[in-house]
Amino acid sequence: MTIRDTTKRAAILGRQFGNMGMSAGAAMAVARAEHRPDTASDIDGAEIRIYTALGDDWFGFTSEDMNAALTELDGQDVTLRINSPGGNVWDAVAMYNMLNDYPGNVTAIIDGEASSAASFFPMAADRIEMAGNGMMMIHNAWVLAVGNSSELRDVATVLEKVDGLISSTYAARSGRDQEEFATLMAAETFLTPDEALGLGLIDHVRPLKGKSEAAARINHADSELAKMAVAAMRF
Repeated sequence: MTIRDTTKRAAILGRQFGNMGMSAGAAMAVARAEHRPDTASDIDGAEIRIYTALGDDWFGFTSEDMNAALTELDGQDVTLRINSPGGNVWDAVAMYNMLNDYPGNVTAIIDGEASSAASFFPMAADRIEMAGNGMMMIHNAWVLAVGNSSELRDVATVLEKVDGLISSTYAARSGRDQEEFATLMAAETFLTPDEALGLGLIDHVRPLKGKSEAAARINHADSELAKMAVAAMRF
């Protein structure tokens, strides 16, 4: 998570995983609002896919991007699809508050990872789901800082305050004690879908596809093709 403090010459960062070398254009290509057709048969709302880091620090999806997408959607129900290593803490805080105030129904689906700052902004969604093979990581903010001893003590104080804000966000969502999340964050905890569900951070684990389900889909497709062939012969 990144917090910039130019007066103290410090940058509070969240640990990032994966490749951060994508261009701004590529980030916007995967972090966009995708509107579905406005027809009677397809009124599911819209999707916002956030498959990148958060914030300009990482050339990623920003709070400004989220604001633009939600403004354009104008209260439609929306689904967030998330696969993000995290990023700037204040972008994530702003996203949380935008989603909290959004008039439409918000569903967040964690398709891959929701780490660091990307783990707490979805807490504002009305419903949170996680893929059965997804992962959530929560941790304390950490710092790369330059300054004298007094300035660095001030940075540590800010870090502790930020950690408290984040742990209180998890606690508010789950209804559990804030200290429980403070302990998990201090240990930098990776949560499986079942663990996140047990902590009250998500509402549903999306099941993995089994052989029987895959076979049923194939059989259904074969049946539909057969019906089309019969209809064509009759024509």
